[in-house]
Amino acid sequence: MNKRIKIIVLTLSIVMLNSKVFAATATNNNLVISQNNYNQSVSSEETAQNEVNSINATIEKMDNQIQQSINEIYNINNQIQNKELEILTAKQSLLKSEAEIKIQQDTFNKRIRAMYMNEDGGYLSVILNSSGISDFISRVEILKRISYYNNAVISNLNESKQELGAKENKLIADNKQLAILKNNNERQLAQLNNQKSQEEPLLSQAKAKAEALISISASYKAQVEAAQTEAEMLKSADTSTNTIMPTSINRGNYSNDAIISYASTFLGTPYVWGGSSPSSGFDCSGFVQYVYNHFGIIVGRTTYEQIKDGVEVSENNLQPGDIIFFGTYSNPYHEGIYVGNGMFIEAPRTGESVKISPLSGRDYLTARRVK
Repeated sequence: MNKRIKIIVLTLSIVMLNSKVFAATATNNNLVISQNNYNQSVSSEETAQNEVNSINATIEKMDNQIQQSINEIYNINNQIQNKELEILTAKQSLLKSEAEIKIQQDTFNKRIRAMYMNEDGGYLSVILNSSGISDFISRVEILKRISYYNNAVISNLNESKQELGAKENKLIADNKQLAILKNNNERQLAQLNNQKSQEEPLLSQAKAKAEALISISASYKAQVEAAQTEAEMLKSADTSTNTIMPTSINRGNYSNDAIISYASTFLGTPYVWGGSSPSSGFDCSGFVQYVYNHFGIIVGRTTYEQIKDGVEVSENNLQPGDIIFFGTYSNPYHEGIYVGNGMFIEAPRTGESVKISPLSGRDYLTARRVK
């Protein structure tokens, strides 16, 4: 009887042991499968996010070019208005010069009539009506002097008229060139707006795809966490995790945490090209300048100026609070503030608001650390 009981106990022990082994094996298999699914979904998510970032970068460049074209058209319009005003002034001066020539000629004829009471005003009549040789010579000499003076004045007026005419012609030619340049810029602006309108649906599709993949990744992540919990319960072993807090780097009288914290208060503030305050909205450089000015740090207004501020920092040595730039050194078209963990806060582009975005997939250029 005792022998039979021992056999039963031994059999139950083996069954229970096998059950635990099978359960652990199944759990491990589930964990491996869930982990693989999660890794694949994260990879797909990163690819989709890179596509979103790439399209965003393209649209940002287009926005920059559009604003440049708008500025050029505005400047050209001002030049055209100034040229038209100069043309009008030249025409008025030309008319005045022509009137002065006519007045001078009329004055000359009136002088002759007044001197000799000759109503027809002809030079020949004045000479022929002389009373003698002496009077004849005197009249000829007077006529010569008056004629010389009159011709000199008229010659000067004619030269002035020719100069004004040449100036008017040049202004008209310059105005035509400005009109051509304006038409070219307007055509380029229309093309850029058309290209941007084609990119925006692609951006919406890419964002929708990325959001769907984020949801899938979250689901797989939950499965991984559940499998891990089950495995831990089977092992009856508690694991503890040490949370490593990010180092708060002190930048004088302020810390990187303070910079990021203050910058984050503007999340949701609309992007406005040329904007530099929360009331009017921010563009990328206006946002960065506003945040740093709050801490008494003076930086330039544009990306072209701020990329020269502070000291350069390599991508591997980025710290929260560093200013990061995108594009090329000749055209740094965008910037933001690094917040850590491969993310940065930015005022992105027209139609969006201040937000935190991933750094991966962007055409990163360089970073500057200002103190």
